Amino acid sequence: MYMESLYAEPTGLMIDSAMKVIVSFIPEVSVEERRQALDRASRYALSRGVTTVVDVGRYFPGASVEHTWEDFSDVYKWADLSGRRMIRVCLFFPMPTWSRLSDIVQKTGRRVSQWISIGGVKAFADGSLGSNSALFHEAYADEPWNLGLQVTDVESLYNMTLQSDKSGLQVAIHAIGDKANDLVLDMYKSVASTQWRIQDFFN
Repeated sequence: MYMESLYAEPTGLMIDSAMKVIVSFIPEVSVEERRQALDRASRYALSRGVTTVVDVGRYFPGASVEHTWEDFSDVYKWADLSGRRMIRVCLFFPMPTWSRLSDIVQKTGRRVSQWISIGGVKAFADGSLGSNSALFHEAYADEPWNLGLQVTDVESLYNMTLQSDKSGLQVAIHAIGDKANDLVLDMYKSVASTQWRIQDFFN
């Protein structure tokens, strides 16, 4: 389905998993910079009357699942313990790490503190509209060979969703294109028939 794209004129745009080629060359943002960013974002949110936000982390296909966990410990928990929290946050973690998150919830519950709570897990079914990688049944008008990208295989997504739901974790799956939405909704239906319960929302 994507073979013709291999012969397209190079544009310099690295889409989804292709970003792995350059991600390692991008300088890592320091802990101090991330802490300062949280402070600025919190002040801006408060200035607009926002007191609670949801953070789905820095995780995306091809990126390290550890980034979200590093922010949890080095930024959010640090701000909480040092008395620097200004707004409440509900955190989502990469779905591949569902078992680690489940262990935390079982030990401490969903509310880490009065400022931090655990929402659930985040996964991706397809890409984005901006990069023409959202997964559709019909091809893009300007790229007749391109139907988009499915970035996680169905079996893996199903198994992680099933286990996450069994553990009581809320599931958030990024699905932009109509084919990706059909894929995820069919999977939810299958999980629900197994579990008789499913918590879901799209982001």
